[in-house]
Amino acid sequence: MIFIYSSKVTPQLIHQILVTKQILKNENYCSQQNICSEINGVENLTFFKAIYKSDYVLVFNIIDLLKISLLRFFFRYKIIFRIRGLLPEEHEYKRGKNYKNIILNYIEKISFKKADFYLFLNENQKDFYEKKFLKFFKNSIIFPNVLFDKVASYDYKKVNNNEITFAYSGGISEWQYFDEILSFFQKFSRKNSELEVRLKIFTFERNFNLVAQKLKENNISDICEYSYVEQDKLVASLSKCDIGIIFRDNDVINQTSSPFKIADYAASGLSVLTTESLKNQTELLIPSPYVFDLNFYELKNELYDNVIQKIMDNIHYIKDNDRTKIINNNYQDSFYNYNYKPLEDFFERSK
Repeated sequence: MIFIYSSKVTPQLIHQILVTKQILKNENYCSQQNICSEINGVENLTFFKAIYKSDYVLVFNIIDLLKISLLRFFFRYKIIFRIRGLLPEEHEYKRGKNYKNIILNYIEKISFKKADFYLFLNENQKDFYEKKFLKFFKNSIIFPNVLFDKVASYDYKKVNNNEITFAYSGGISEWQYFDEILSFFQKFSRKNSELEVRLKIFTFERNFNLVAQKLKENNISDICEYSYVEQDKLVASLSKCDIGIIFRDNDVINQTSSPFKIADYAASGLSVLTTESLKNQTELLIPSPYVFDLNFYELKNELYDNVIQKIMDNIHYIKDNDRTKIINNNYQDSFYNYNYKPLEDFFERSK
């Protein structure tokens, strides 16, 4: 039995669990495994009963990895580690170097090698840890944050080439470059005044007041709308748009990440405007004619003319009746582009 454990449950973690279950339930090698319902971290009798019956325990961060590895003195199970992100580096990025950063690096150093199998988000993440710990992680596979059973339907209505709708799904923190997204959209709409251009923003209700203020400051309130959509309805809402936007820093944290936003856009059949740090990841899920990118210098200096021209030069791809079908097919087919053999071998050896 596989026991999925986390000491803290968040909406993002629920997504991670759903992604990971796709791999573990693969009928080619894991149909014989029973997956225990995840526990919300309350280490009561239920927790110990579950862990006692488990052949494998799956964790998502270095704190839980350390905890579960210490408990292995009393129980017999293999540990599978799904690495969500670079915890010490993310802490340093947000708060600078301090004592907590030193502690997190120490915990990572002593716990990381305790896992028996690793589920990395992408090749960059695997390379990062192999260089950091001078260790080759043979018992591992690469699998990004994607949900392959969640794709948009498309009714093949005739498209209107005189309109284009951008979409942004997410928060409005500084690191998400929301201000730059609005700046880009403002410039795009002004340079293409002959088109009916709109921006749909999907964000949390707590952000509404600030979003309204920023739209007003950019003088684009009349061509933008914002709303909160439940996760299970997000793909249906996004699929009514043409281009999804995601901007990120060009740093190791983003290069080794796998934003769910990219998968949501791909599942919705959208073209994507992104930054160079995420271009390779985006093109794993979305064919390159539908991907447009800014380099970091262009982003920071609001030099949008080149990418605006590229979008307009490829408007026939973006507004193609078959766009959603092509992107959806590529998205679902990408499931088979990954090598699952090391995981199959791991389960076989562990019998």
